[in-house]
Amino acid sequence: MEETPKFNIKAFCRKCFDLTKETISRLGQNKALAKRLPLIPILVVAAVAAGIVLAKAVNVFEINDGKSVTTVYSISKDADAAIEKLGLYGDDYKILKSTRAANKRSLEIERTFPVTILAGEEKVTVKTITSSVGEILETAGFKVDQYDMVEPEVSTVLSKKSVIDYVNIDYIDEQTTEVIPSVLKTVFSSTISSGNSYVTSGTDGLKTVNYKTKLVNGQVAEKTVVSEDIITKAIDGTKVVGTGSGGRITTGVAVTTSSNTGCYSTLTPASPIPLDENGVPTNYTNHITVEATAYTYTGYRTSTGKNPQPGYVAVNPAYIPYGTRMYIISSDGRWVYGYAEAADTGGYIASRPTNIDLFLETVSQCYAFGRRNIEVYFLP
Repeated sequence: MEETPKFNIKAFCRKCFDLTKETISRLGQNKALAKRLPLIPILVVAAVAAGIVLAKAVNVFEINDGKSVTTVYSISKDADAAIEKLGLYGDDYKILKSTRAANKRSLEIERTFPVTILAGEEKVTVKTITSSVGEILETAGFKVDQYDMVEPEVSTVLSKKSVIDYVNIDYIDEQTTEVIPSVLKTVFSSTISSGNSYVTSGTDGLKTVNYKTKLVNGQVAEKTVVSEDIITKAIDGTKVVGTGSGGRITTGVAVTTSSNTGCYSTLTPASPIPLDENGVPTNYTNHITVEATAYTYTGYRTSTGKNPQPGYVAVNPAYIPYGTRMYIISSDGRWVYGYAEAADTGGYIASRPTNIDLFLETVSQCYAFGRRNIEVYFLP
């Protein structure tokens, strides 16, 4: 834009004087108008006075946008009105500096540019001057913390039309009270006549579970157990089945071996494991009841470097060392996993250190197994 010519009061008055002198000379030659000559000086003085008043009322704006300086004259003292004469409106610019001397005002401005912020499904466009990504996000109302993901980085300075990809990540702590289900265990007794049985009911327990939940753009992305505190322990129920007078062999005496029992494990122990009539090993060093889940092929070897196969199970090695030999059946006795070795670990186990993850051949088998209590017998 070309610079507007400056208003020079001295030049204006001089021009009025010269025009007046010339007008008087011409009118003097006309006898009809000669009688009105005394009015001319009065009109000239009035015109000069009006020019002086007008000159003092005019405000001069020198606008520097970083590329050029433009002078704008205005009766208004409003800087925004003067800047509008450059074709800039509202958020098209920002005044960086303003100085005034009499009726002259110097303005330094910067033209804005659009920046689009993508935050999940939300899309926000703001106009800004040269600023860092962090400053632009703050101006747009986004509070960035150490967990958030921002591209470009928050320290990057933007000076032209750009796009910011912002992922808001928050962590919240939650505590819930959950039931610990009791388990009904079946035992056999030779002191009760065969065909008779009785049940002692169990009692569910309670526990508080502390979770850390990860939110990504306000949506739950991950939920991790931080700790569990037992309020009341679960008391398992017992179903006692009589075997007396029927010639059944009592627990502790081998009636078969693992080689004769259908199971999911494809591992083979060095020698068949003797089992009693309940399918329990007759010789074991320890026994625990835990909750188990199932998993299948991930495309990777186990954490001990073995190729995965049914029989290798995931454990927390701090509780069950790698290489531990076990025999596993479900607590209700209906499902037999069989001979197993501790060979793997995983995220589920990290959050539930005493539990076990059983490897199965297929995804459908894993879904069918779900989550259930199992009896783990540690072999010598």
